[in-house]
Amino acid sequence: MATMQDNIETLDRHRLMGRDAFALEILATLQKLGGSAHIGFLATVLAASRRSAGGLAPSNLADLVEGALQAFEGALFHRPFGPQSLRWAVCQNASAEMMAQALTA
Repeated sequence: MATMQDNIETLDRHRLMGRDAFALEILATLQKLGGSAHIGFLATVLAASRRSAGGLAPSNLADLVEGALQAFEGALFHRPFGPQSLRWAVCQNASAEMMAQALTA
């Protein structure tokens, strides 16, 4: 199982490969799901989306999703039912530019 440090390093690689590309992928998926979803379901949908596009989903995708949600908590994502909740939602104050990028991704 991946450690938190592994997740942080992987997220850093995502940022280097395409500025916040993974966060935009999550944002787009949450938007398609109506703006919020349980983290487990979100990871499942992301994996299915990647596979249907001919890509691969890393075995630690759920950990990566959690790390990205936490990294962008308050800026793009929040937990509508409190800090212990496993449901995540798009922040209302997420920038229009980021939202537009996510929706066209």
